Amino acid sequence: IFPSNIQGLPTWYEVRVSEKGYLGRRGGVDIALSVNPQSMAQDIQEVEPGGYFVYDNTKPLDLRLLRDDVSIIGIPLTRICNEEYKDPRRRQLFKNVIYVG
Repeated sequence: IFPSNIQGLPTWYEVRVSEKGYLGRRGGVDIALSVNPQSMAQDIQEVEPGGYFVYDNTKPLDLRLLRDDVSIIGIPLTRICNEEYKDPRRRQLFKNVIYVG
């Protein structure tokens, strides 16, 4: 699902991956890739128990957001892109590309 955000709100995108070829939404979030610091607290709460929360750990994560039932994976995306790219536009572009895969 990719909502239209005319008001400049954080954008989110959902993908379902299944070895059985299911295409419809099933509800719940197993893996969240957090790219919007503004919605991080809400994003981590939506992860199902046993799921994963991936975020840019260049800046520290608020420890109050941690959950015992979710695996937290920090990747220094901003630091990597700042070291590898001089152009600020490329830094942001490639940080988003790294998130995808």
